[in-house]
Amino acid sequence: MKRLLGLLKKDFKIAFRNFFFLIVVVVAAILIFVTNILIPEQVNMEAKVFYALEGEPVHEILPLIQFLEKLEGNQRMKGRDEIIRSMEADQEAVGLMIRQMQNKPGFEIIMQGYESDQSKNAFALSIESILNTNQLNDPDIETVVLKQTVDYGKIPFNKSFVPLMILNEPVMLGFILLATLIFMEKEEDTIKAYMVSPGGIAEYLWSKVILIAVLGLISTILITIFTMGFKINWLMLISITIAGSLFSSTIAMFIASFFDNISKAMIWVLGISLLLTAPMISYFAPSFAPRILTVIPTYSLMFAIREAIFPSGNQAIFYESMVLLLILSAILFSLSILSYKRSLLRD
Repeated sequence: MKRLLGLLKKDFKIAFRNFFFLIVVVVAAILIFVTNILIPEQVNMEAKVFYALEGEPVHEILPLIQFLEKLEGNQRMKGRDEIIRSMEADQEAVGLMIRQMQNKPGFEIIMQGYESDQSKNAFALSIESILNTNQLNDPDIETVVLKQTVDYGKIPFNKSFVPLMILNEPVMLGFILLATLIFMEKEEDTIKAYMVSPGGIAEYLWSKVILIAVLGLISTILITIFTMGFKINWLMLISITIAGSLFSSTIAMFIASFFDNISKAMIWVLGISLLLTAPMISYFAPSFAPRILTVIPTYSLMFAIREAIFPSGNQAIFYESMVLLLILSAILFSLSILSYKRSLLRD
């Protein structure tokens, strides 16, 4: 324990002198600024519809008229010309003319011109589905609620980025910083000098893992407090952040054991960083979750962080991620010890 404390003292001094703590705080401050100032709280993802009706509405089109009137932002116009003038002033709007054609409702969809064929077809299909609502509502279909979800209100758009920031800054930045620290000491032959002492390689590596975990916690606490406040599950968040830091640290240690300097390992460091951040693609589109993404440990880590910040009652993802990360970290740590010992014997 005394040797470990001595190593921790050394590593913390090195990290401080090389501005690791400053880097973490500055990056956290930038992310806080981006979240609170640059990213809006609300983003309207629905198209605004300017619509007009020729003649009296018949029974068939009443569901569509009622639907259009309910949506915020939609506006009823006097005719086609007014729709076009309004669309020229609002480039995000679409137009809809509703008229009677041979005793049947007819529709003219007016677009801006930049929309894709898929968007046009989707809008047309939306109109058709609304008109056929009564046909779709089959009274013989029984709805069974499997799990009662907890409603925590609508998550502001800017706050929804916080789990991604915690994944990237405390976890992924630690991956880069630890690799940099190890390569700095390799170039100075610090590890060779340490190995002639009574200390062991495990203590040497544990010191660096603890350093990265502390840096990750500092970043996580700063980002969370200044974006979300204090009303979150701190035990879950701190636990999963430490587990994520352990995982990223052990990967960095294992990679660094095969190279003499950071320039030789850079392509591997960058490649693995991109691989670990790839699951972010599924964050805002959970339905897009191909197997190639879900097998990456940061996929479950990402949603475990989200569960800690925005609880939904699905704590299983947290426990699954914790167990997976701890097992992988233990394996990678053991492999790192063997790899460093072999490297030192070879040298």
